[in-house]
Amino acid sequence: MSASEPLLDTLSRVLGRVVHLWLHASRRFARERGLSVGQLMVLRQLQFNGPCTVSDIAQRMGVTNAAASQLLDRLVEQGLVVRRENPADRRSKSVVLTPAGLQVLEAATRWHERWVNDLLARFSPAEAETVRQALHILDAHLATSWPEV
Repeated sequence: MSASEPLLDTLSRVLGRVVHLWLHASRRFARERGLSVGQLMVLRQLQFNGPCTVSDIAQRMGVTNAAASQLLDRLVEQGLVVRRENPADRRSKSVVLTPAGLQVLEAATRWHERWVNDLLARFSPAEAETVRQALHILDAHLATSWPEV
């Protein structure tokens, strides 16, 4: 960042680039496993939130129930999730990760860790320390600014 570049511009540019490259890496990972990024997002939703209904997944992803159901149909066919009857409401089904779904997510985590490690390998020790400190500051502000998403 040059002294004349406002912090907002720098942060917007860097975050935009990180998100773009992260999504590109996610798309490559998903494609190599016969998945879409949307399907990978559904798996992550289930990983972080536990069993969900189709409506829960649709709402969190900002898609219709029909679109979420189509994503889930493909994940069921691939053996990555199962639909289970909800004991509290037999009309409702919960979607649950299978062991194969968890394996895909573990592979995705390793894939992204390699991506980050490749990036970090470009830093000098002094740069790495500066970035670490800046990220701690950013993380502290993010943690107190908004509720968990």
